[in-house]
Amino acid sequence: MTTVENAKGSRQILWATLLKGVLLIVLGVWMLRMPSESFEAMAFVIGLIVVLGGVAESFFSYRIRRAQGEWGWNFSGGIIDIIIGIFLMVNPMAILVLITIFVSFWLIVFSVLIIRKAITMKQLGRKNWILNLLFGIVLLLLAIALIWHPQAVGLTMVFWLAFSFLSLGVFRIILAFQASSLLRNRNN
Repeated sequence: MTTVENAKGSRQILWATLLKGVLLIVLGVWMLRMPSESFEAMAFVIGLIVVLGGVAESFFSYRIRRAQGEWGWNFSGGIIDIIIGIFLMVNPMAILVLITIFVSFWLIVFSVLIIRKAITMKQLGRKNWILNLLFGIVLLLLAIALIWHPQAVGLTMVFWLAFSFLSLGVFRIILAFQASSLLRNRNN
């Protein structure tokens, strides 16, 4: 492994990182501009972008395997991205169902804990136990409503995902430029 091969491999990883960052920013902007699009279309596009990012990462990792000692981790990460992306493209509602189940279960557990606390407060003679009981019941009803209407999660999730993808995309672009600067300084 020569210094030239190592530098060439490092530049290709930087390009893959930069490409993923740009794709994530494009995805985030699209999601903010088209929030009324169906969740299925959004999940399909997310799946496609994840597949493309995984292909780029696996391709560049494999291509520079001689120059990089630990190329297998990046290659494996790219393969996992491809599998997850294909799953989302084939079954776009899966992400909505999984998130709805997770959030609803968490809210149900939390609401039961609040109701239990209210009962304990009543037994101890505390005056504001009714407020806790009402809050726990309302939270429980909202959790049940989420199970019956997962679209509510999907709509708000569009905005949270958009901001998350924008942040991650900016981070990856900054990371690529910082790594590029370090690479230039190391080669000088």
